[in-house]
Amino acid sequence: MIKKLFFFILIPILLTSFGEVNLKNTVNNLHLEFTLSALPHIVFHPLVWLSVLCIIAGGVLWLVGMSKFELSFMYPFLTLNYVLIILGSIFVLKEKIQFHTIMAIFFIVLGLILISRSKYFEAQ
Repeated sequence: MIKKLFFFILIPILLTSFGEVNLKNTVNNLHLEFTLSALPHIVFHPLVWLSVLCIIAGGVLWLVGMSKFELSFMYPFLTLNYVLIILGSIFVLKEKIQFHTIMAIFFIVLGLILISRSKYFEAQ
């Protein structure tokens, strides 16, 4: 069961979060004005494609995972996206966050700990 959880819940979340942070970082580093003439530079950039493919792969794995777990169990794990994207914003994008954001991350993680104490882990 842990392998299914990892492959169909955690891997999709990691792929999606990585894709979002990488996409933002790539677009920031292009230093282009967002005009119609700049569109090909953005759309055909390899890191943009990598990011989009990661997001799509995460979505496909998530869809498969929906057939293996109850939605009420799976869905709260999506809040890990918030945590990972905020961490990516801090460490990759060098964004500043406020104290209330740190507190929100704490409560998200606490909530996930409580939710994850379900029948999927009792059998282990």
